[in-house]
Amino acid sequence: MKNDNSNEKILKSNDIDSNFLVENSDKSSDHIGPRSKSFRDLFSKVYGIPYDFRFKTVGDKVALDVKNILKSENLNAKVYSCFQTHSKNVRIIEKDEDKPFVYGRIFMDSDGIVTNRKNEILLIKFADCTPIVFYDSNKKILGSCHSGWRGTVGGVSKSTIEAMESLGSSIKNIHAYIGPSIGQENYEVGLDVYDEFLKISDEVPHILTAFNKSKTKEDKYYLNMKLANYLVLTSLGIKEENIEVSPEFTFGNPRIHSAREEGEGYGLNAILTMIK
Repeated sequence: MKNDNSNEKILKSNDIDSNFLVENSDKSSDHIGPRSKSFRDLFSKVYGIPYDFRFKTVGDKVALDVKNILKSENLNAKVYSCFQTHSKNVRIIEKDEDKPFVYGRIFMDSDGIVTNRKNEILLIKFADCTPIVFYDSNKKILGSCHSGWRGTVGGVSKSTIEAMESLGSSIKNIHAYIGPSIGQENYEVGLDVYDEFLKISDEVPHILTAFNKSKTKEDKYYLNMKLANYLVLTSLGIKEENIEVSPEFTFGNPRIHSAREEGEGYGLNAILTMIK
């Protein structure tokens, strides 16, 4: 990252600074998803409440929700998703093995999907973790991943970028959208999480600025996942001007599920993305 004054302001902020946010974000709109012109070739939206994509608790209703979304958006496309395991594993459609699922195809033990084909929907689920969309509009290569704190530390974004590069993408042309996740003030973590981020602090400069130490609890921190992912992406070579960050958060948002807010029976949101 460049060491200019604007970055110093951002890195020291307690939450995502306004410089991160897409300028034309419209809070009154029902649309949650990428808005910058860099993603104009995509269909990409976040779906939360009243939908629920947690197959473990709602079963085949997931298929009905996906069917209704496709119908409402007038989409006729294959749907690909992951059996998400907080890994760094990323699959490429038509190159890696997938299996049938209630609403399409699913890749096992993976947290990201990449394609260079049109009319293939990438469905990534999340509650408080961070969904990230990657797009190279020059080569028409799309990637999407689920980046919780484990995936952020483990390198799921790096795996997604490498998969895109294997299809011909160049890091200088990749744009990224960091989607809704839990806000820092609601994301308390322990020393174990801090220590995992400490391990990558040499390769991701300033990553520890994503933590605020608790003033009342020993060995407790508040983690800013949007900032952490932003710093990871820039360390991987994505240009700062090519990153859009959602202004939306999960916790306290009536439109989006939050695992920490809803508790054991929490629902899952999904971001659906497709090259048009």
